[in-house]
Amino acid sequence: MPQWIGTAARANDLDALRIAAHTLKSNARDFGAMRLSVMCEELEQECRNGAVADPVSKADAIVSEEAAARETLNNVAAEDIL
Repeated sequence: MPQWIGTAARANDLDALRIAAHTLKSNARDFGAMRLSVMCEELEQECRNGAVADPVSKADAIVSEEAAARETLNNVAAEDIL
């Protein structure tokens, strides 16, 4: 999913960027990655408004945050959540 955000941002395709941000927002929320979810929600809203200042930087920040969230989830042991 994060690669879709980068591709859409670099193409300045706000519809694709909005859809990717929306999808990742929901997935992030499901896994407890609330900072990532909020970042995606903000980008999604900016796309809806048709005014995204520097979409590539925002997409890169989201990709970076997604990688950090993924790393955190990978380090969670099953006994940590039981």
